[in-house]
Amino acid sequence: MITTVEPFAPFTPAFHVAHRHGRLRAVYLPKDAVRTNEEDLSHLDTEERNHAEHLPPRRRVQFVGGRLAMRALLDESAVASWAVLSLSSGAPLLPPGFTGSISHTKGLAVAILARGDHGLGIDVEDVTRCCRDVGRHVLCDDEREALAGLSESERWSQTLLRFSHKESLYKALNPLLGRWIGFRELAVWPRDDGTADVDSRADDLSQFPLEAAWLTVDRWILTTAVARRQGGALTR
Repeated sequence: MITTVEPFAPFTPAFHVAHRHGRLRAVYLPKDAVRTNEEDLSHLDTEERNHAEHLPPRRRVQFVGGRLAMRALLDESAVASWAVLSLSSGAPLLPPGFTGSISHTKGLAVAILARGDHGLGIDVEDVTRCCRDVGRHVLCDDEREALAGLSESERWSQTLLRFSHKESLYKALNPLLGRWIGFRELAVWPRDDGTADVDSRADDLSQFPLEAAWLTVDRWILTTAVARRQGGALTR
C-alpha cells in the first residue's frame, strides 16, 4: 500500500507512483477548499496564473493543485515552458506526444502523464464522503444485482469504486469518441489485483480496447483508464 507524505501542507507533494498506466503525482489541497495566496499562484506558469486568477475560489484551488501535480510530471519528462491550460472538454492541454489527465477531491489533486496518443483518464474519490444512493444512476442492472447481497457499507464502497472507474473511463474515451458517455454504457468488474474488467454496452465503444486499474492511498481511491484505437500500442 502506498502512503502519503507528511506534513499535510496545502499544495505540497502528497505521493507519487510509477503506475501501470503512467506516472502519477498528487498534491494536498487546503482543508477549507477555498484558500490560495500569492505564493501558491507563483508556482504556476504565467498563462496558468492568469487563468487561475479569474476562477471562483473553490475552482481556483482545484486548478492550482492539478497544475502543480501535472507540472511536476512534465518537469520529470524535461518539458519546460508549457502552460497546462484546458481544452473545451475540460481535459488538460498537454505537449505533443503526451497524454494525461487530472482529478481532484476534498483535500487532494492528482495527475497522470504518459507518452502516446491513446486516451488516458484518472479519477480520485474520498472514501469518507457521505453515502449517497448513486447506484441507480451509476450502475448497470447486472452490477446492481452483483452488489445486492453486500452490507450497506460494502455496497457503498463498491459503488464508489465503480463510479470512479466510470469517471476515469469517460476521460480516456471522450477525446477519441468526441461525445458524452453515460454511466450505464459501461459495466466495470474490479479485481482484487488492482485491475478491472470493462464491458462496453454501446456499439461505438467496442472499437476501443479498454484497460482499467485502481489503487487505494490512505482515505482515497484512485482509478485510471486507458482507451486505445484498434492496434494502438501503450507507451508509458
